[in-house]
Amino acid sequence: MLPSRVSWMLFLPLPAAGPGALAACPDPPGMGVDWRGCDKRGLDLEGADMRAMNLEHTNLMGANLFRADLRESYMWSTYLWEANLAGADLRGARLDGAYFRGAWLEGARWQDGRVCATGSYGECLD
Repeated sequence: MLPSRVSWMLFLPLPAAGPGALAACPDPPGMGVDWRGCDKRGLDLEGADMRAMNLEHTNLMGANLFRADLRESYMWSTYLWEANLAGADLRGARLDGAYFRGAWLEGARWQDGRVCATGSYGECLD
């Protein structure tokens, strides 16, 4: 019979496989990257491909997301205060609890496909 510590080591869980499984805060943006809980405030992400990224609880306050592709991203409780999201594509993004206070949204394509009107600041206006 093996000692208990050896058998315990044999059953350690392995990390999940997938495109974002090994991604972390230091990684650049990209499809499926996991930035959950990262501090990315003030970052210049203009035109970045951020499709299907996990941005849950990510701090993007004051970030430049001008024309960024955020389609299908998970943005639950993402901090986007005073971020520039003008022209960004948010179609299919999960925005539950995201904070948009002071965010520039003019020309952004909202999660439901509509385009935010001129003057959309802090909320997407029709």
